[in-house]
Amino acid sequence: MLVIGTSSVVQPAVSLVLEAKSGGTILAEINPEITPNSRFMDFVLNEKAGEIVPRLVENGQ
Repeated sequence: MLVIGTSSVVQPAVSLVLEAKSGGTILAEINPEITPNSRFMDFVLNEKAGEIVPRLVENGQ
């Protein structure tokens, strides 16, 4: 699951991440700042989504 550009302090962002993690989902967060949910992530990319997502898509092809 990709979590992109959320502060992770409002619903449903908070509960969706925790529910996905409890189900065994691999989580990746893209956000310029550390969030309250960063500790639950398998991957944390502290960059702007507009800069990193195009590079990830390009490299994933």
